[in-house]
Amino acid sequence: MYFFQDYGIEKSEKFHLIQLTDADFPAHCHPAYEFIFVTQGSAQVWIDGQKYALKPNDGALIFSNQVHRFVLAANTKLDLVIFSGELLSDFHYCYQNKLPTFPVVHAMKLPFKPSANSSTFEVKAYLYWVCEQFVKNTTFRTREKDISSDLFSQLLQWVLANYQKECNLKSLAEEFSYDYQYLSKLFKQKTGIGFNHYVNLLRILKAEELLEATDDSVQTIAETVGYNSLRSFHRNYKAITGHAPLKKHLR
Repeated sequence: MYFFQDYGIEKSEKFHLIQLTDADFPAHCHPAYEFIFVTQGSAQVWIDGQKYALKPNDGALIFSNQVHRFVLAANTKLDLVIFSGELLSDFHYCYQNKLPTFPVVHAMKLPFKPSANSSTFEVKAYLYWVCEQFVKNTTFRTREKDISSDLFSQLLQWVLANYQKECNLKSLAEEFSYDYQYLSKLFKQKTGIGFNHYVNLLRILKAEELLEATDDSVQTIAETVGYNSLRSFHRNYKAITGHAPLKKHLR
């Protein structure tokens, strides 16, 4: 599983290319653009609640602050490209207040794929080529002002900033001065899962990163991601990942 809610919040030019295999992508949103390209297998992608099926060489383009998630079939591989609008100033200027009516282009033939050593010019050429395929193959509609979506984006950012400490709907309702039940319903509507499960998912995925990248003990990592009880951490970790929180599973 992967969680990229915190990608793309930078205001400078940013570009991330991640290659995923058999991964889940929890519902989230961020200010960056995102391009999903299936290289093998098939994927189901949800963008603002709409479901799309992707096959090899199909690509989906997600605009800033659109709630999205995907589920990959077995043996599926895809490229996930996350980039800031500042990298494509001309495209961003023309389309930042619009959304594609159909965010998928089938049978794309990418001219090349950037690497870690690619220059800024090569990265921009790749991204402009991708965006041009959507300009050619779909129409765009004006992005309508959606108060609930704006609020939801703020809620997600609050969760990201507070998941390491007390992070519950009561605190969220007090912080944003909204009714507890309304926020609970909004969260379930936007993500498809309950608030508490979403927070646990974020904590466990962050714990996975720390287990792989640091030498911290399981106890320390559990506390770092917001668990006061090591037993609760173990229970949630196994329920979400299918195995105990041991480094040998992540090497």
